[in-house]
Amino acid sequence: MLVLRSLAFFLVLAAAALALSGCGTPWRVLSQANPNPIGPRSKLTVQKMTFENLQVGEKSDKQYAGEKEDKTAAAWEGDKAEMAQAFARAFIEAQEPLQTGDNGDFVVQLNCTFIEPGFYAYVASAPAEIHVRVRVVDRAGTLVDEIEIRTASSDMAKRTRLRNAADAAGAALAKYLKKRVGL
Repeated sequence: MLVLRSLAFFLVLAAAALALSGCGTPWRVLSQANPNPIGPRSKLTVQKMTFENLQVGEKSDKQYAGEKEDKTAAAWEGDKAEMAQAFARAFIEAQEPLQTGDNGDFVVQLNCTFIEPGFYAYVASAPAEIHVRVRVVDRAGTLVDEIEIRTASSDMAKRTRLRNAADAAGAALAKYLKKRVGL
């Protein structure tokens, strides 16, 4: 009987550990102003995602694109543009009730710093992963918040993997900002 209770207790603990392991947020706070100057009525201007100093796997973006044929290198630029669009679209869909628009009290700067395209080869696969550095600055350019969002996505097609990871990152940014402004 004691063995069964011990086994049951172990299984409950293992199930709880598995359930809680995926409950974290996809962002990591690098710095936050304290006290928080961003409030529920603050207007945010969200800039378009950039790809400055991008690493693709263990290579620079320039190295990665340089190793591709012209057609594939052009498609890579298209993949990045689609990622930026997917990020923006997901953020817009998830942003309510945040106040956003031009001439905001705060500017949200986005830079994708890392992409792992992943792969799919029937018997083996690896998800795409992206890292987006987010900086929130006030009108004077003073850093208020800085976070890094990391998301991943699996799919057979590289373009879909990247788009889905960017979509998840855009939704994560909206969630972070809502939490940060107290909504």
